[in-house]
Amino acid sequence: GAGGSSCNGNSLDLMMPLYYNPEPVVQEDIDKAKASWMMIVKDNTPAFEELKRSEDYLGESCICWFYRMFYDRLFDTHPLSRQLFGNSIHTQGKFLVMMVSTCLRQLNQPETVKKSLTKLAHVHCLKGVKSSEYGIVGDVLFWTLRRCLSPEVYDYELEAVWIKIYSAMLSVIVPYAFEFEKSTQNKYAADRTAESMRGTKTVDKSTMRMYEEVCNPRKGDTDAQWRMSSFSSDEDCDTDPPSRTMGGCVSESRTQDL
Repeated sequence: GAGGSSCNGNSLDLMMPLYYNPEPVVQEDIDKAKASWMMIVKDNTPAFEELKRSEDYLGESCICWFYRMFYDRLFDTHPLSRQLFGNSIHTQGKFLVMMVSTCLRQLNQPETVKKSLTKLAHVHCLKGVKSSEYGIVGDVLFWTLRRCLSPEVYDYELEAVWIKIYSAMLSVIVPYAFEFEKSTQNKYAADRTAESMRGTKTVDKSTMRMYEEVCNPRKGDTDAQWRMSSFSSDEDCDTDPPSRTMGGCVSESRTQDL
């Protein structure tokens, strides 16, 4: 699984959340996480079925419900994070979905997933995200998965699997962010918008190409087509969460496996 740390062990321990689990991720963990994630992608969770029968149902897909709950919870838990995003949570949600799917697909390819997560960490460092904030994101992720899947599906065993997987991601992201903070002395802390990143030479071309493709999709492409192409792509997860407005949720069928 993903792993590796270049910063001082004691300092790293302080940066990690209490739930952090350094145990290696095995194939059984990946399979269980993928199966639960695909239930969300394919609109097939008990909680979503119950939602569709209620008066609160807005006609959105399960994956849109997932990321709407995720960001609502994130902003309630960590209000300062709201300034990282623009008006379109739909656009940001597409990146969240792509990142989760990409990491699940690459977890049994240690070097590939490490490269993807390092690029992701670099982009977020430039936007001012701190190493200590990733623990909050994990708490929000676990909370949202439980709400979206149902407590019956997202039981103690499945939560332990997701904790191991997110911990493996943290073992790459947090040390990188920690070292970045030390080396730059928060030089880029004020650079918290996607628009400002357009002129940042340290962001590689593939990252900016992904930004352009999401903010300016090809004519005729649907939201679901773009999302499913990201699930099956063999490219690295070169992502820059944008803040520009783009389309709403759709509920087209999502049938392609990770």
